[in-house]
Amino acid sequence: MQTKAAEEAKAKEKAKAAEEARAAGEMASFLGALQAYKNIGGMYPSTSQGLEALIKRPQSSPQPRDWVQALEDEEALLDPWDTRYKYEYPGSKDPSRPEIMSAGPDKQFGSEDDMSSQK
Repeated sequence: MQTKAAEEAKAKEKAKAAEEARAAGEMASFLGALQAYKNIGGMYPSTSQGLEALIKRPQSSPQPRDWVQALEDEEALLDPWDTRYKYEYPGSKDPSRPEIMSAGPDKQFGSEDDMSSQK
């Protein structure tokens, strides 16, 4: 028989794992939408254009040759901990692909719990 504290710890771990799985799935979805953006527009958005380029057509350079809206609103850009995903192109480990990052449960980029699409 587990103690109440052990049950609570187990439930917390399970919830954390579910949030991490959700973030990983969202990052994978972004990468799919970014690949479609590149296929239609001829290039990935720049770091400064960011994931917002999936919501509204960029007005700054580089301009895509064609564009299709991939996301409805900016709420889609929030991770499970309500922190905005970070976008960088080129990515840190694979410069030929964009990188999506989550600050993780502590909501601080640059800490141990950060998540990256380029692991």
